[in-house]
Amino acid sequence: MSRPANPSLTLLHRARRALVAVPLVMAVALAATVVSGYSNVRHVLDTVIRSQGETFLHSARALARPDATWTVSDLQRLLDEHRTAGLRYIALYDTNLNLLASAGTPEGTERELRSSVENAAPRRFVEVGSRIRMAWRRRLPAELAEKGLRSPRPLLVEFEPLAADELRSGALRTLGIGGVASLALVLMSAFLWRLTLRAERIQEERERDRRLASLGELAAVISHEIRNPLTSMKGHAQLLAEHLEPGSRDRDKAERVVREAVRLEKLASDLLSLVRSERIERTDVDPARLLREAAESVDPEGIELVLEGAPPLWSVDAEKMLQVLTNLLRNAVQASPEPARPVAEVRVDEGRLVFTVRDFGDGIPEGEEARIFEPFYTTRVQGTGLGLAVARRVVALHGGTITAANHPQGGAVLRVAIPA
Repeated sequence: MSRPANPSLTLLHRARRALVAVPLVMAVALAATVVSGYSNVRHVLDTVIRSQGETFLHSARALARPDATWTVSDLQRLLDEHRTAGLRYIALYDTNLNLLASAGTPEGTERELRSSVENAAPRRFVEVGSRIRMAWRRRLPAELAEKGLRSPRPLLVEFEPLAADELRSGALRTLGIGGVASLALVLMSAFLWRLTLRAERIQEERERDRRLASLGELAAVISHEIRNPLTSMKGHAQLLAEHLEPGSRDRDKAERVVREAVRLEKLASDLLSLVRSERIERTDVDPARLLREAAESVDPEGIELVLEGAPPLWSVDAEKMLQVLTNLLRNAVQASPEPARPVAEVRVDEGRLVFTVRDFGDGIPEGEEARIFEPFYTTRVQGTGLGLAVARRVVALHGGTITAANHPQGGAVLRVAIPA
């Protein structure tokens, strides 16, 4: 039967999703709006540029009439009138595309200017550096030309699109502000995610502490009401087994009672180790010797030790750390099939003493890397699920961390890091 969900944690889950989703949706909507607005502005820019160019050409159209009289000063005056609007060059051609007069300084060669006039089309413009070039040329139908009518003179203007540049700058500012605001919303989502994740972790720790407090009460009962009778039962079963015939069924039964009593005694000790408010007594010990003693107590020949990176001394509670290493090595031996040998290593990494134990078993189920340290979590039929929970408590008392992960080449790796 699955454990019912904790209402507080469920509420935190929902709050986290809501707090993260709202800023993200706002960020996406804002980014889409700003990008769409900038795209629309880009289309508007072409219209603004054409309108500006046609305004300049229209103002000079009177000089382009076949019967109009003009002077170079007329072109210069026209240029001066529209200079603040961006006009920088104006030229007047004859119908054979020969330059008659001009005012201002053009961008490009005379050949390029003449080509622009020759290929002139309504509302067409060409970008020339920071300027826009537009030309106007009207060709009369053949029947009108036969009647003696003359085509108007072609015109060419170059101007700086000041209005369009201002509009573009405003659009870019809006785009930048929108991008910064979208990024701020995304960062807010990340911050809220971490904040709610931390609140959830605190809530989980409180829930675990509450469960451990309940286990503490249970452990006290076990200590006073079960351990003494259990020790007496084990002693009498041992005495009984010594007086029975070796190999007999009665002796086998007595020895089974002893084994089960020992197992129950260990369970009671693990429970007490888990819930007691213990204090550690750190002394300088040889970490390599500590790991070697743990390996010898589990399987002297079945564990590969890597001790080259071990420091000479490190401050730990030797007895409790030996308990942690023995537990990890025993689990690794049980998980590794023959003839594979678990690998245990001790070294210094970033100012911390690090023990790593790798087995060659099936590894840790995906998503269970943190759960294996919870009390009573086990995948073995005979396991109590308290060994790793006790190990985590001992490591935490040292101010360190213990983590589990799957090795890329198979098996699980448990890592204990103890600060100096």
